[in-house]
Amino acid sequence: MELLIDLLLNPWFIISFLFWGIVGIAVYILRNKKDAVYVFFPLLAMFKTKKLNNIIRRISRKVPRFWRIFWTIGIFISFSFTIYALWFFFVNFIELIFRPQITNVVTPLIPGVTIDLPSFSYLILPLLFIMTTHELAHGISANVDGLEVKSSGILGAGVFFIIGFGAFVEVDERKLRSSKFKRSTRLRVATSGTFVNAITAAIGLLLLISFPYMIAPHYTRAYQIDNILIARDGGFNDGNLTRGDVIVGIKEGEGSYVYIDYNFGISLDMILSNKTGISCSVGDVLTFLTYNPVSDIQQEKNITLGPRYYYGLELEQYNESAIIVTKIHNEAEGGNNYNTGLEVGSIITKINGTNINHTSGETLGMFLTNFNLKEFNLTDSDDVIHPLNISTTGVYIGIAPKGLYWMHANDFAKLFTPAWPEFLYRTVFWLFAISFSITLFNMLPLPIFDGDRAVKEIINGIVGEGNYDLRKKKKKNSITQRMIKN
Repeated sequence: MELLIDLLLNPWFIISFLFWGIVGIAVYILRNKKDAVYVFFPLLAMFKTKKLNNIIRRISRKVPRFWRIFWTIGIFISFSFTIYALWFFFVNFIELIFRPQITNVVTPLIPGVTIDLPSFSYLILPLLFIMTTHELAHGISANVDGLEVKSSGILGAGVFFIIGFGAFVEVDERKLRSSKFKRSTRLRVATSGTFVNAITAAIGLLLLISFPYMIAPHYTRAYQIDNILIARDGGFNDGNLTRGDVIVGIKEGEGSYVYIDYNFGISLDMILSNKTGISCSVGDVLTFLTYNPVSDIQQEKNITLGPRYYYGLELEQYNESAIIVTKIHNEAEGGNNYNTGLEVGSIITKINGTNINHTSGETLGMFLTNFNLKEFNLTDSDDVIHPLNISTTGVYIGIAPKGLYWMHANDFAKLFTPAWPEFLYRTVFWLFAISFSITLFNMLPLPIFDGDRAVKEIINGIVGEGNYDLRKKKKKNSITQRMIKN
């Protein structure tokens, strides 16, 4: 019952319910108008109208000379994508045969199969925008050369929940293929949609590149903590930090904060690796500026920097009183304990002569919280002692990352929550990815794509459409004569 109530009160459900209600009313009102409404419930609703034709006509009649030049440039740009698409898919096909990798596979976006549904929701608005501008481009380019648009309209798409709206344009293909219109007109109309998609992809790429700079006045990308290791697991700051804390900035002593922003490459690891103005050494205490999204509290916390040790082994808990060796780094991997007699599968029961006991806290992690270790001994289940070298490779806090967090820089950004920049970024990313992909696919010389019409027109222009039709007619007559003789 609670699930049903949540569904009924969901804003998207209410909007979608109203939308489909309006669609139902429109279907009833327009029931006598043939082909005015097309409904494929609950995925799609299309309304054909000629009112949008007037808008397209007005746009095309403004500076028609500009539009002709613009769409003519589009012929060359779009055909260059035909060449690139053929090369791209051919190279990927060869690579897939001789050097197969997952990156060479062209995978369709299937909701719930190749892409999860939450991610797919970010595709809807970019896809509808790309479809709309693509169709409007065909309409404007046709009108510029005097070819009227048969009909146009609007559509709503989603999966019951209406997620976005778009437009479509229907060009009179029969008139376009007639001798009344020049080949240049047919080329402009065929390539205009792809040309606009290419422009959209270029704009999307520029927005992606400039996104960190556009969002910087309002948000930074900070480090959010998922888990804090306790002492027996090798942690140094249990009790100082809280799960979910966002590390906003770090400072040394009374100095200024270095603010974390992964958009500009200022990461937590960069600060702890002494690649900023802060000097980090084992045993230092730094001040972390943290923000907790749950409590909405920002505060300063003193954090101890422990040693990050390397001993060339990977170990896992075997049982309450033992650990097991799962990997030994060899010399090529920079290992420093590959010749100590230990093997993968060796069971370790003691550390420096002390029995391992995970319940009481006598663990390897607890042992590694000691500062300035140079060596230690591991005793296996056969009571053989293995002396190990240990080196310090840096500093260690003892936290596990949850991911990156869009940290607000002002109250205005805080009002919109971290979901807003994430939505913008993903939408812009898919705007670029989808428009570029459609540009490539749509210019392939295959019957279902615009590239097929463009390539045919170019070939007819080179070979000569009249000669081609004459040869085709002669061949047809020859076949007919042989059939009569037989």
